[in-house]
Amino acid sequence: MEPVGQVRNGPRDQLDHFLLYGSFETDRDLGAFSKSCGYTVHAPGEGFLLERIDLPFGTPAGTDPCGFTRWRLPG
Repeated sequence: MEPVGQVRNGPRDQLDHFLLYGSFETDRDLGAFSKSCGYTVHAPGEGFLLERIDLPFGTPAGTDPCGFTRWRLPG
């Protein structure tokens, strides 16, 4: 019997990575702040690839927002 609340075969078990991400409008100039928090800041309109988890595609950012990402292993 499994412990209550344990998730099996969820994203954590399958991929062993967490992706934290978000975006902000370019006129807010939050790039330096995001970098200081450990995020990678992408250029306006630049998406990011999901190659790290063996997915052959990425996410578009649109034309105005700056995206930011942070990969980390669970635990």
